[in-house]
Amino acid sequence: MSFTLSTAESGIGSFTFNLMGSFLLNYDELFADLTNGGFNRVSREGQELGSPTRGFVEDKVTLNTTWNWETGTRCCPSVTSARSPSSASGLVADFGLNDPATTNLCSDPTGVTNELDSQFYTDLQVGWAPADLFGGGWSFAVGVQNLTDESPPVCYSCDLNSLDGTLYPIAGQFWYIRAAFQN
Repeated sequence: MSFTLSTAESGIGSFTFNLMGSFLLNYDELFADLTNGGFNRVSREGQELGSPTRGFVEDKVTLNTTWNWETGTRCCPSVTSARSPSSASGLVADFGLNDPATTNLCSDPTGVTNELDSQFYTDLQVGWAPADLFGGGWSFAVGVQNLTDESPPVCYSCDLNSLDGTLYPIAGQFWYIRAAFQN
C-alpha cells in the first residue's frame, strides 16, 4: 500500500508525504512428509527462524517526508524518513536453548520463544541542486541513517551477533555525502 500527499508551493516551500506499508497476511512453508507422503504446512508469518536467518514480518511501515524549498537557483530538498518493522517471534527452541538454564532468555519461557520488539528508525538527508554551478546538472546531499542511534532488538535465535540483518539494520548511525552529475 502507498499513499502520497503533496502540498502546493507556499512561502516556505512545498511538502510531499509518502506513506508506504506492507502487510503479510499469510506465509506457509511446505515440507515433504516422508512417512505419510504429501506435505506438512507450517505457518511462518510473524516468525524469525534463526540459522539461516529468515524473518517474516507481518507489517512494515515507512513514511517519507520531503520539503522542497526554492532558493532562487533550484530546489533544496530535505528528506526525512521513518522506518518501523513490526515485532516477530523468534523460535529459540530451534537452537537447543530449551534447557532450564537458558529459557530465562525467552520472553515466553513456556513456549520457548522470544518476542522481538518493533523498532522505529529516523533517517535525514539534506540536498542542494544549484542550477548554475559549472553549467548545471549537479546535485549534492549529506545524510544520516538511524539519526537517533537506535539499537535493534536482541535476537537469541539469530546466528549473526544476535541480529537479524534481514529485518533490522546494524546498530549505529551511517553518515554519507553524495555528489551527482546528470546531463
